[in-house]
Amino acid sequence: ALEGAPVAAIDAAVVAFGMPMGPFALMDLTGLEVNVKMRAEADPARIDAGAFRIVDRLYAMGRAGRKSGAGFYLYETGAQALADPAVDAMIAEDTEGKTLLKGASASDLADRCILALVNEGARILEDGVAQRSGDIDVTYVAGYGFPRALGGPMYWAERQGLAAVVERIRRYHAQTGAARWRLAPLLEAAAAAGAWPAR
Repeated sequence: ALEGAPVAAIDAAVVAFGMPMGPFALMDLTGLEVNVKMRAEADPARIDAGAFRIVDRLYAMGRAGRKSGAGFYLYETGAQALADPAVDAMIAEDTEGKTLLKGASASDLADRCILALVNEGARILEDGVAQRSGDIDVTYVAGYGFPRALGGPMYWAERQGLAAVVERIRRYHAQTGAARWRLAPLLEAAAAAGAWPAR
């Protein structure tokens, strides 16, 4: 969204990829306060604060998600999420009208979302929070609904070719300069080795 794609387009792309819901619908479901509180307790060096400006603004406006009737979406008719043009306008204003991803294909939008999971997964391995890439895959398949047939984000990345994954993440970082696209060193090492480290 911070690169010009509408919230609903990103969520639709992730659902088309095979996830049960997109990241914005998920934040609305769990409540934006969960995201706000998690970041407050996290290591600030690990958080790309700029990526969450809109979450913070919505939450400050009392838009806590589904339970409050509004978050990234409006919920005027019960549980059905309705796109809110005001949110896309807020994002466009906040990002000074960046249009890098305006009109991007669903596969490009999904690719960015899944590659962000892979890059963060590599950081989780670096930190020793998970021992093996398969631990991350199990968490995403069993806990977040990542498509079982794709094996989890880390396995998916290996099937794509880790060198190709690294190249795409580097390209996204060059395009945006965003901290969220800084390549995890372990991912770079795994690409050079052709596989995730076995532990």
